[in-house]
Amino acid sequence: MGENRVCTVSVVNINGELNERYVNELTRNQYNVDFTETEELLADIEDVDAVIIHFDEENEEVIWKICNLIFQIKESSKAFIWTFSNKMMEINRLVYLKLGIHGHIPAVCSPAEFELIIHNTVNHFEEKQTEEMIEVIENETKENQLTIYEHNRSLQFENGIEINLTKLEYRLLTILCSKKGKVFGYEELRNFVWQEEEVDSYRARLANLIFYLRKKVERRTGYSEFIRTIWARGYMLDLEIEKT
Repeated sequence: MGENRVCTVSVVNINGELNERYVNELTRNQYNVDFTETEELLADIEDVDAVIIHFDEENEEVIWKICNLIFQIKESSKAFIWTFSNKMMEINRLVYLKLGIHGHIPAVCSPAEFELIIHNTVNHFEEKQTEEMIEVIENETKENQLTIYEHNRSLQFENGIEINLTKLEYRLLTILCSKKGKVFGYEELRNFVWQEEEVDSYRARLANLIFYLRKKVERRTGYSEFIRTIWARGYMLDLEIEKT
């Protein structure tokens, strides 16, 4: 995983329990691991990077639960999904893959192999996404350049359109424009935007803040994608912003 990157992995035990050795291996490699029930997982899915669906026995009821859970996760999240079990028929493995899971991890694998499967998948995705976003930034034309004015907390496009910012929007853009091409993590953004204030469900609050800022800009300019979502990592600016 990237520098200072903590990946949140939720384990759902459909039946049986995931061996503690696997959890310890993830924790040792700086993963945040929690065991959760289906309802709790779906309620907090925005804060989850990867889901391990574990089961010891497979029957009709278990298959239905797994398929339903995969469908609900895919519907509301881009979290990575793996199934983990030794007792799975090939036809069911194919069904789960067609529903969109990233792979099946057999329970005979070692904890080290288990961690590497997750690590390599997440890392490959992050590196590819970052490269693509940086390329987009480098190819942006000057017509989309912005300026932030501190004295009145406003955002101005090169065509003269000026948009007033709230205190939180101003802080968000200030940190995002401080380093072109950098992906700012959720916690780093929370600490800068809300500072000492206690914030519950800060990932959802960040997503909400960015959603309304994009909409505010889009209403005036027709352009909204100046803040890029880097899945499972945070956000980055995809054009030049000058702060004055």
